[in-house]
Amino acid sequence: MSFLFRHRAARVVILPLALVLASLLIASPSTVRDASLVQSHASLQSMVAGSQGAFETEGTIPHAAASAAAVETPRVDLHGALAQVRDDQARRSQTLAELHQDLSLHAVGSQVYTAWKTPMTIKALNWYGFEYQPFVAGGLDKLPLDSIMATVRRLRFNALRIMFANETVERNPVVTTGLDANPALRGLHSLDILDRILREAQRYRIRVILCDSRSEAGMGPELLTGLWYTAQYPASAWEKDWINLATRFRRRSALVGVDLRNEPHMIGAAFNTPQLYFKNGPLWGAYQGTYYHNHDWRYAAETMGNQLLAINPHLMIIVEGVQIYLDPDRKVLTGGLWGSNLIGVQYDPINLRVPGQLMYSVHEYGPKMWLGGWFLSNQNYQQLADRWTTLWGYLLNASKIMQAPVFVGEFGTCNNYHSCIQDPNKPYSQGFWFTSFVRYLHQYPQVGWAYWALNPTGPFHLTDLNFYSLLTPDWRHVHPLILQGLAPLLSEPNG
Repeated sequence: MSFLFRHRAARVVILPLALVLASLLIASPSTVRDASLVQSHASLQSMVAGSQGAFETEGTIPHAAASAAAVETPRVDLHGALAQVRDDQARRSQTLAELHQDLSLHAVGSQVYTAWKTPMTIKALNWYGFEYQPFVAGGLDKLPLDSIMATVRRLRFNALRIMFANETVERNPVVTTGLDANPALRGLHSLDILDRILREAQRYRIRVILCDSRSEAGMGPELLTGLWYTAQYPASAWEKDWINLATRFRRRSALVGVDLRNEPHMIGAAFNTPQLYFKNGPLWGAYQGTYYHNHDWRYAAETMGNQLLAINPHLMIIVEGVQIYLDPDRKVLTGGLWGSNLIGVQYDPINLRVPGQLMYSVHEYGPKMWLGGWFLSNQNYQQLADRWTTLWGYLLNASKIMQAPVFVGEFGTCNNYHSCIQDPNKPYSQGFWFTSFVRYLHQYPQVGWAYWALNPTGPFHLTDLNFYSLLTPDWRHVHPLILQGLAPLLSEPNG
């Protein structure tokens, strides 16, 4: 009886041991060449076979030699198991490779995630040119498209924010100039060239955000109105053009986001009273308890966003703030740069039908671009940080109904002096502002950003040098100061 139990116990233990040994051999093919392991494995098979024969007839214990002769020894097919493991690994690798071709993004709270559910920081460059004649992105006369994409990726950026005008979409002209380095693109329509850019971006795994920069074609931001439409291109045209683009490019995975309108802002010389705020610029939500949809940027963005998500539910709907906001509780006007005031979200948040596809956006520039009244000679980092938190940073830790990612769609600094990126002894200077802003962004790595800009000329006059650009005028070299200043942000996760 004790002999029987010992053999039963051995049988129970030996079978898993054989499998363990087989798994070790599979995990490390080189061990198969170890003679001692192979010999041990053969002995183990014989023991398993013997124990199986021993219990074929209950109550009998046949002789081991007779059992070995009567029962065929089972063999573990190591080569077959190894092939199966390799096939499984290949399938997993293929699945992962296919998943990585899906560049779409979604958000949980204030954090952006990839399609494979890893957190990432959008690290983009602004690239303009489609919004003015000849209706094509800058630099294609200097470098082949794939070289531009390779440069963007090599410098550790992972996205592009590309501007266009409503006139670009509606005219969609044939482009014959501005393409000297890309002759294969000459003669294509403007939107066909944009499609080629999206395809090339996909190849380099660079995400693209399209931004409606202005209505009529022209250089710089919209000046005729601070709204999302003009007399020549009314709100219905703005809606139709976005629907056109979302439909046309819905299968382009590189198109991950749509910045619905660049820099909503006030017009006129004065807007320091509630009446002027109501008359001269976009509202965010209700004005003194009443909603005016023809001026309510929040309502327009929410409505447009839901229409676009019906076409492509994977788009990030990017909504910039306004310039001035009238706090309904305090009855106080608060101001900021164009498109950089999101205080109204706490009273009137945007609600999209597809969760996780909303992203708020702001622009920030230092005193060299705009000497706002908030730049003080004795200011410190904390004062600047408190201002950013008040205007938009509070959303990063807001209640669930308000919380969403924030994307700094534009910020930049001059590229020709070291004081452009660092000037610790002058609190009101460009360098102090830039260092402070990079520090603030680095404190919140979930905040995406787009540096202004890739282009070395423009944006107001085609031949003017852009002293905020990353690249030199030949498009072949980089301003090292800019990369030095951005270094803390470029190390953030790519997903």
